[in-house]
Amino acid sequence: MSRSDRLILDADVHHMYASADVITPYLQDPGALKEFPLGGAASSGVPNPHGTFRLDTVPPGGGPPGSDPAHLVADHLDRHDITYAILSPGSTLGIGGLPDIDLACDIARATNEWTIAEWFDVDERFLGSILVNARDPQQAADEIRRLGTHPRMVQVTINYAPCLLGNRFMNPIYEACDELGLPLNVHVGAWDMGINTGSIAVGHATGFVEQHFAICLPAIHNLVSVITEGVFVKYPNTKLILSEFGMAWLPFVLWRLDMEYRSTRDDVPWLTQLPSRYIREFVRFTTQPLEEPEKPSDLVKLVEMIGCPEMLLFSSDYPHWDADNPEHALRAFPEDWRRRIYYDNAHALFRLDERLAVA
Repeated sequence: MSRSDRLILDADVHHMYASADVITPYLQDPGALKEFPLGGAASSGVPNPHGTFRLDTVPPGGGPPGSDPAHLVADHLDRHDITYAILSPGSTLGIGGLPDIDLACDIARATNEWTIAEWFDVDERFLGSILVNARDPQQAADEIRRLGTHPRMVQVTINYAPCLLGNRFMNPIYEACDELGLPLNVHVGAWDMGINTGSIAVGHATGFVEQHFAICLPAIHNLVSVITEGVFVKYPNTKLILSEFGMAWLPFVLWRLDMEYRSTRDDVPWLTQLPSRYIREFVRFTTQPLEEPEKPSDLVKLVEMIGCPEMLLFSSDYPHWDADNPEHALRAFPEDWRRRIYYDNAHALFRLDERLAVA
């Protein structure tokens, strides 16, 4: 497949505030923003000693990478022939760790308004995420319903949940997503920030390598919770995206959950099929960062073994330090998989023909 024939939907591109001033006009209480450190809540995690961003993504006029829409278009969308890019707010990854719930909800709402007002007009390839604060599911549901019919807002995004995702506390969010047919995107973010307890069940990481490894751990517990609590039985019109959590751990979850279901299915009578079937139907994973075995073909074998190329969505994670360029990200995969992962899987998930027809 030549580059000119290739369609790409990048499911995770981070657009950033140039400064906190950019969302001030959209806040209900602009004065409260002083409590929110730009880039996230006060972190209890371990920072990357070399910084968060790729150095080649700094805009020509300065400012944080990802903060200049025109430069992001030229440096990423045009350079790599990106068909669509889903904007995932990068300056707000820590709002789930803010102790002030109302402030976090206001920042999320203001960020959504800023995305629509200041990014969508720059390039029609930009699609958006409805950012919500999961600590207040009712305010989150209200925001989803407020913007859920906007044709270019194609998913709902949270960066942290104060409970396991299958807990009924989260039901207002699922109800709103289900009503509007929007996927819930759970993005790596605030587990190690602010008032949150961290990705590791006991204690805290003491180095960046340990912490960066541990970001996949919440996905395992939350995925099991969503399945065993029957979220997709109750809300069959939505799907779950796990963004930046990897996926090489998935075989263990599929096999172990099915084993437990076969032996004690009376504990989950609402499940009418194997847990692995719900996961394959309702759950998707972004490709950045994909685990990198010594032999790249081993990853292909793993995906083939569990039969899940349709579950993967290409993502670059631009402009973060470990961002993937499309030309290299999927080179180990067969060509027919690449076509699906680059575009077809996402096109179907986000119902782009239907949504963009009314744009």
